[in-house]
Amino acid sequence: MPKITWSQLQRRFTPGFETLLDEGLDEGWYDPDNTLQLMVFCWLFIPWLQRELDQYRDRVNNSRKHWDKNKVLPHGIPELIHTCAEDYGVLDFKVMVDPKTIKDIQQLYIKADHPVFDLVPHALNAFINECYIRLGSPSVQRNTIWAIYLDLLSLLRQQPDIIPVVCYACNE
Repeated sequence: MPKITWSQLQRRFTPGFETLLDEGLDEGWYDPDNTLQLMVFCWLFIPWLQRELDQYRDRVNNSRKHWDKNKVLPHGIPELIHTCAEDYGVLDFKVMVDPKTIKDIQQLYIKADHPVFDLVPHALNAFINECYIRLGSPSVQRNTIWAIYLDLLSLLRQQPDIIPVVCYACNE
């Protein structure tokens, strides 16, 4: 099942997003070798793409699959099969872990403020966020993301103190 689901993601989801991302390169809006453009791209596109992937996952997990008489696994909505296995006449092999145990392990081994978790350096993040708010915090959608990126980039370039922030971000 995971291989099939991954294959469907690659076939249904990925091509449209690759085309959209290529548009920025093809139009000359985005140069990954330009530090400011790269940082704005990461700041804007990565969270949006994650939301899109989360929505795709929710759609797949909460939609009934096509009936297949040759299928051995239970038929139905995957999320319901996962949460209520007994309702579908199957054994539940989940291993339950206390959420407190997971939280304790996270606190022990994961430093939430580690730079690896930052899309862009802190100083630049605050600066980009401030400019995004000045733009009116527009809703990021597939048909608006490049326009928002270009507007945000333009506004950032107009800021007199952008160079020190970008230089500081590069050295952080």
